[in-house]
Amino acid sequence: MIDLQKLGDAPVAVLGVGATGQMTITALRASGITCYAWDDKEEGRTAAAGLGAVVHELTDEILKQCRFLVVAAGIPAHYKAHPVVARARELQLRIVCDVDLLWRMAPDATYVGITGTNGKSTTTALIAHILRACGRRVALGGNEQIPALGIEMFTSKDDIYLLELSSYQLELCPTARFDHTVFLNLTPDHLDRYASHTEYGAAKMNILRPRGDERRQTAAIGLDTPETAKIFAEQSGLTQRQFIPISGQERCLSGVSVIGRILFDDINNLRFDLTPARALPGPHNGQNAAAAYTICLQLGLKPAEIIFNMIDFPGLAHRQQYVTTINGVDIVNDSKGTNVDATAKALACYDNIYWIAGGKPKELDFKTLAPFRDRIHGAYLIGEAMEPLAEWCRTNSIPHYKSGTLKNAFDAAIREAATDRRRPVTVLLSPACASFDQFKNFEDRGEQFIAMAMKEARSEKREART
Repeated sequence: MIDLQKLGDAPVAVLGVGATGQMTITALRASGITCYAWDDKEEGRTAAAGLGAVVHELTDEILKQCRFLVVAAGIPAHYKAHPVVARARELQLRIVCDVDLLWRMAPDATYVGITGTNGKSTTTALIAHILRACGRRVALGGNEQIPALGIEMFTSKDDIYLLELSSYQLELCPTARFDHTVFLNLTPDHLDRYASHTEYGAAKMNILRPRGDERRQTAAIGLDTPETAKIFAEQSGLTQRQFIPISGQERCLSGVSVIGRILFDDINNLRFDLTPARALPGPHNGQNAAAAYTICLQLGLKPAEIIFNMIDFPGLAHRQQYVTTINGVDIVNDSKGTNVDATAKALACYDNIYWIAGGKPKELDFKTLAPFRDRIHGAYLIGEAMEPLAEWCRTNSIPHYKSGTLKNAFDAAIREAATDRRRPVTVLLSPACASFDQFKNFEDRGEQFIAMAMKEARSEKREART
């Protein structure tokens, strides 16, 4: 946990008491700092009280006592700002998130920040995996990681804070600056939180602000979306931060790229075969791998040790997660594929697919999946989206079955796939839908799928022994 005593004696206000807010309260109270907390939901207020916060609406009287207002990432801070945030801004109170407090308390450590519309979690986890395998001291935090104030306190430049950062967090980091950054991609997202896509991009750009000191600063910038390619072209050379191009689609003659399964390091004129890296399929993961390789180079690792440990990366749970192989059929869990675009990326990675899809639909337009229809040899449909997916399959001449439940879909898919003599063959759970019609969340759906696969794999092994 981060020691916040250097903040002084003035109270701090916390708005939003989810996991991050709860950790912020815990760290403040452990440092002897009075914390006023508010959440619009009763369960959040109850949690805050249990952690020792003074639970009270954040009125002008309270805000005027406080040094900071710490805002949870889920609360609008600019466009359609929450009333408390808007009032705090009028009162000229410092409005921050937990990441900014971390930087204020431990500015001497090395900071690596990763952002982008997609791929942040995989890239962050991959960098952490490589650094730890090479004996580096790393603390992982941020967006889908541990809340920033819950990680270990570092005081040395040799220690590395590796932070996954959303636009919501970056717009609440007025002080934090990063030694090395990754800006993977930029596509329209979160438009309910921003007045325009331009404002969303501007929030992301905060990750590139210079430190203002003599420390070496770099940025790995993805070229695979037009807007990040434009950022690379227009921002390179404007500050002391060195921009390095990365791509999963095209060769970067002054940077790092992955084309097919070959990583090209055109900084050092090297190339490496990533074929054994099963947890990194597809061009989007190629760019993630290029980003991780680039950052690890900047942190002083040798190219060969980076690749050796990259190949060993197990991947993230529920994101194109290789589970096992049964009767020659690879089983892949992509339960995190909760929308059509995510599923399109998964379908692009495999050749002969027995596809399990469906759930609670976020959208009913599946046309972006059409380029991959020839790869799908059977679709096994579940949940509320079963009928619209069946109609799409009929239109695209894909054999399909209304399985209804995940168990029925898995049993049918593995049975059919096992008779396919083409190789490789993959049973892929990538639902293109949310999970809440039949499961607690996408993690629950993925865990149930893994359990089915492992049970079937054990059965196959017993049969092979008899």
